[in-house]
Amino acid sequence: MDKVSVIMPVFNSAKYLNRSIESVIGQSYKNFELIIIDDGSTDNSLEIISHYANLDGRIKTIQSHNKGPGAARNIGIKQSEGKYIMFIDADDQFGNFDMLEILYRNIIHTNSDIVICDYNYITHEGKYITNSISDIETKSVSKKNKKAYDEILLKLYESKLLFAVWNKIYRAEIISKNDIKFPIQKLGEDAMFNLVYLKHCRNLRYLRQAMYNYYFNNSSLMNNFKEGQFLIQMEIYKSLKNSLLDTPDRSFIKRVGSDFLVEVVYGVVNLSNEKCNFNYKEKYWQIVSVINNSTAREIIKYGNTSSKFVRMYQFFIKNRMKRILYFMVQINIRPIFRIKYSKS
Repeated sequence: MDKVSVIMPVFNSAKYLNRSIESVIGQSYKNFELIIIDDGSTDNSLEIISHYANLDGRIKTIQSHNKGPGAARNIGIKQSEGKYIMFIDADDQFGNFDMLEILYRNIIHTNSDIVICDYNYITHEGKYITNSISDIETKSVSKKNKKAYDEILLKLYESKLLFAVWNKIYRAEIISKNDIKFPIQKLGEDAMFNLVYLKHCRNLRYLRQAMYNYYFNNSSLMNNFKEGQFLIQMEIYKSLKNSLLDTPDRSFIKRVGSDFLVEVVYGVVNLSNEKCNFNYKEKYWQIVSVINNSTAREIIKYGNTSSKFVRMYQFFIKNRMKRILYFMVQINIRPIFRIKYSKS
């Protein structure tokens, strides 16, 4: 039985650590190492981690200094010894006691390069909402069947199963051989890691079984100013388009365009956040850069949405009405957005 490395970045997660750590050490598959990277926590997270490390020799503790979850995961990958790698967030949990075993057996028995499972999204009220592909059962798909491979990737994207790292098992050899790392940024690093990894996969297996519990923290993109968010999302769109689909057409753009249309609009709306420290000239030229971005203009042209607010911004951006957009930023006309991806 091969060793599986489970990597957990931690930053001020004392409130949830017992739940997350116990969900790993209680797994039916016993040949694993749990690598916990404490990223400069100021609460008693490190004390809790040390307690568990003293009880279970499979737990490795590494200390970092507030470098972010992507950098922490890179440290964990570098220190890992397993043939396979999985990830878990410190405020989530493996929802099934046999999650590790099921994913391991699937990647072994099907000779897949990656196995992707469903997950449960858990609200503050304790309601479980399962994210899955509604019209596909468990299946393996090879890149040799390009049409089927591209289709399942799009379905994984639409079902919000593609970008997260914690509902997957990876081959460590693919990561090390291709020097795949998480970008050192605090936005979109999971998505970029997966898109690069998938570029080197020969096949994938989708497992229609929800085994990971994702606890949403009820934060909103509108609550914080995210400098660089727009350019990061444009890079994710280009990677999704160019890395996964060699000859994308308008059907692809229309299918994912509505999500990224929100990101284009948010590139302008973000400037109205009270935590944005840009002066009026910087805000104006940021609006101009969004309007003139070639990737954004493609999305604006083909993206579709039912939101009247987003359509209004779409019209102004499409027609390069920068002065109107600047006025809207100044008087704080903001549609409501929701986070699309994971907590990282």
